[in-house]
Amino acid sequence: MSEIKCPKCGTAFKIDESSYADIQKQIRDQEFKSELEDRIRMYEKEKEDAVKLAEVNTKNSFQQDIAEKEAKIQKLQAEKDNALSELNAKKDAEIAELI
Repeated sequence: MSEIKCPKCGTAFKIDESSYADIQKQIRDQEFKSELEDRIRMYEKEKEDAVKLAEVNTKNSFQQDIAEKEAKIQKLQAEKDNALSELNAKKDAEIAELI
């Protein structure tokens, strides 16, 4: 039997080896559970950060794609306007020749 002193109240008491092993197991289990919970929180935070980063990257990629598409639309619109102007000028020239 071993004598153990309570760290809170200072009372000394005796326990046998199996009781001492049970106390050690409780402490080990409690520490393991605490560390496990800390790691779970850490991994969840890392996962959230990774998801946020992926969302930002995806959003930036889509915004870049949209900007490129809008630039292409503007270019095609300008080409269409130029072609239409040329056709109108050609039509007006032909009408002027016929008159």
